[in-house]
Amino acid sequence: MQLKTPLIGIFWIKENGSLIMDVCPYDKGEDPIGDWVNHSGHYPFWEEYSKKHGLPYDYVHYPRGRVVYNNKTGKFKIMSSKKVIKDKKIMEKIANAFNLKKYIIASDKHYEKAYELEEGVNDQ
Repeated sequence: MQLKTPLIGIFWIKENGSLIMDVCPYDKGEDPIGDWVNHSGHYPFWEEYSKKHGLPYDYVHYPRGRVVYNNKTGKFKIMSSKKVIKDKKIMEKIANAFNLKKYIIASDKHYEKAYELEEGVNDQ
């Protein structure tokens, strides 16, 4: 059985639980954030994707996140909102879609909905 190459990139979770993703193999990443290798940006990808598929919403409408790879430690990290990372089924779906066997998770205010941040829900 051939192992699938782990991927890094961005994702959104639609209401039906399906994923929208823009990915690349972890060893082909770009835009390092410190030691973390990154791929793509939510806004530029969404502009093209939403037009192509007739989606009327802004890129922050759907829950979103990112998978990155650390060159020094060899670890993958899934980043998203607190709500997403607490959902074991969604996290398993993301890990499977990105071909990840081992990973760490992290919440990040950047991935919380803008209105939640404005109301201070995540500042507790």
